[in-house]
Amino acid sequence: MKNNKNKKSENLADILIEELKTPIIKLNNMQSEKLKFIKSEVNFIIKNDVNDKKRIEKTFDMFLDLAYWFGDQIEKEYYDLLEYYKKIDLDFVKDYERFFLDIINDED
Repeated sequence: MKNNKNKKSENLADILIEELKTPIIKLNNMQSEKLKFIKSEVNFIIKNDVNDKKRIEKTFDMFLDLAYWFGDQIEKEYYDLLEYYKKIDLDFVKDYERFFLDIINDED
């Protein structure tokens, strides 16, 4: 009897995993596209010496959202933007570095 229950549980788990594959793949693709956009935004901001605080801070917020998904894979670009933004708002940079590290360290 126990063997039957284990088989049913395994079958249900397999079905659930199979049903989740497609949405997870789609979500991963969406996140990857968002990351491409944010990386190009960082490059644009730095190369064009953009000083629009709202634009830059929105980019940081989008990065933080992705930090949960990509972890430290986005660290280089995030720190490039932090370094650039130091000349505009040092207090903001300190806070956003802490936010990023909290997310990354929480993942470990």
